[in-house]
Parts: sequence; structure tokens; C-alpha cells
Amino acid sequence: LWMRLGRGSVSTAIDLCDLALDTIEETETQFSIGATVPLRQLELHEGLNAYTGGAVKNAMILSVPEGHDKPLKYPLIFTVCDALIINKIDVLPYFDFDMDKVREYALRRNPRLEIFPISAKTGEGVGAWTSWLKKQVRDWTKE
Repeated sequence: LWMRLGRGSVSTAIDLCDLALDTIEETETQFSIGATVPLRQLELHEGLNAYTGGAVKNAMILSVPEGHDKPLKYPLIFTVCDALIINKIDVLPYFDFDMDKVREYALRRNPRLEIFPISAKTGEGVGAWTSWLKKQVRDWTKE
């Protein structure tokens, strides 16, 4: 139990540690998901994955101003992604960003990675991204 006290006094403290708010409990008929379960735990839970048939997909957003070397700096995130969204392509002329290099570096980490250059400002490339999402839903619902 951690509590920060200034000058005030607390006559009653409530300990929530034993409420299992950070757990996923599975029975034959339901999943009980605690209020503070992290998203990563939901993604990795074997029972939920079996039940949803792998419906969870991982996408990573890389912004042009962040640089084309981000896959080299943070390789792990690129190995677990299904899709890479490269956003702010409308500002490419103003940054030292090499689209071919970012593709090369990202695909080196994950050859199955789908890459979508988009501009949230202009809408360029958003159609390809949404088409991919729709295909993922269609494929998942066919299984």
C-alpha cells in the first residue's frame, strides 16, 4: 500500500491489492477481466487468443519527423507489428527522411510487415490502410 501524505491525516485507508484488478480469470463460460489489466496482457493471454481466433492485430505509427532510422533504434516493436503506418508524408519535403531506408530497416526486422505511408492531414494513403483493415476483418470472420 502506497500513500502520499502531506499534512493531512487519514483515518481509513482502503487496500485494493487483493481485489485482483490486474488479472484475467477464465472459466468455462466467461472471462473476467480486471479493470487495470494492461493491453499487452490482453494481447498475450492464450485463452482470449484462442477464443477470438487471433483477432488482435498490432499496428505501429511512425511519424516522418521521427526519422527513418526508428526501426534501428527500437527493433522490438517492429518485430511484433502486423502493420506499420508512416504518417505525415505530406511533410516529407521538409525532413531528411528516406522512405526506401525506413522500408528496408522495417522489413529487415519483420519481412511480413505491411507498410502504409499516409497523411492524416490530406487523406493520402488512408484508403490502402482502411482496405487492409477491412480485409483483416473479412479474413477473421471467415474462419
